[in-house]
Amino acid sequence: MAALPASVGVPAGPSAARRSLARDAAQKRIGALYQQPPRAGEGGETVRLVVPSYYQVDKAVVVNVPAVPAGLARRPTMEVDVQTGAGVEMWIVLPKGGGGWVHADLRLKLAPDAAAAVVFAPHSACSHDRAAPTLRTLLPVVVKHCLPPPTRRSSAAAAANSATTTSLSATLAPRSILHVDYLTLSSPQKATQRHAFDIVLGHRAETKVSGVTLAASGEESSVGKKTASVACIDGYVTHAGEGSKSDVKLSSALRGGCVYECGVRTDVKKEAKEASALQRLRSTVLAAGDGSNVRSWPSVTQRPQLNIEPASVESAEHGATSAALPASRLHFLTSRGVPLRRARTMLVSSEVSSVLSILPTPLISAAHRFIEKRMS
Repeated sequence: MAALPASVGVPAGPSAARRSLARDAAQKRIGALYQQPPRAGEGGETVRLVVPSYYQVDKAVVVNVPAVPAGLARRPTMEVDVQTGAGVEMWIVLPKGGGGWVHADLRLKLAPDAAAAVVFAPHSACSHDRAAPTLRTLLPVVVKHCLPPPTRRSSAAAAANSATTTSLSATLAPRSILHVDYLTLSSPQKATQRHAFDIVLGHRAETKVSGVTLAASGEESSVGKKTASVACIDGYVTHAGEGSKSDVKLSSALRGGCVYECGVRTDVKKEAKEASALQRLRSTVLAAGDGSNVRSWPSVTQRPQLNIEPASVESAEHGATSAALPASRLHFLTSRGVPLRRARTMLVSSEVSSVLSILPTPLISAAHRFIEKRMS
């Protein structure tokens, strides 16, 4: 389970009796959402969840997003309003790949001193590990197919063959905290997976985005062919308040002729004095087969961007690295009796461990299973 970030500077709040009434009201509201489907609107189905002030949701709110055949143009939208001093943990569970289209739109609004944790998890992470939350459906609607919504920067690879698309937009009030965790497992059967997030930070608000992408394709895959798996991540973080902090760490391991595109932009406004911004993008590539064919290598595009308006920032750092799996380390392990498949598994796991170790336990287990099965 993901550890809910502790809210800082939360005042004493209302009395115990009022907190008890707020807790009962929240349980009834959440229970009603479990039982009643949301009303269908013009743009799709919309559910709105309000977490009352100083109420901590002790169990994870799980949203199961089913895949359906393409054909219609509605998408579900979930609006979550976390009021002052409250906390909530949400799991967005994506279905198995193949045979359908998926779109999930989550909009968060955090009041002062509020805290939230959002986990985008593949279905395999919640179907194998007992530590995962119970798979209850908070959004009991049939998700209709739709094209990805327009964003500030469109990706040609994502627009060509979109299969799974998630978008997160969040506005953080003063002293609020948001943690976002991603695990993307992409194989040829899952086609394109695209994640987008847009986070605006207020006065002394903090956000931490951690994501791991694992993609594998066959030796004959190439850019533009349906057999290649495609993973795209577009992120935007805006520092609009003094003393705000952001930490974005995205790591990936890619094998075969898959396509990976990752772009993160951080804007620091002039009123965001003493802000702290960090971006770290890292990719490890492996060839399918002996690597003699150029199509057996992944296609990687990483775009870290940092835009700072005239302001006295505390710290700002951004960068991206991409490298092949070190052949010397692989030779070292195999020369000491470690089987080749096991050696590759160990090295790939170590390359993404710095970010993978931050994720919840079910996501770590699912990532290790994927590495052993498809990347060794």
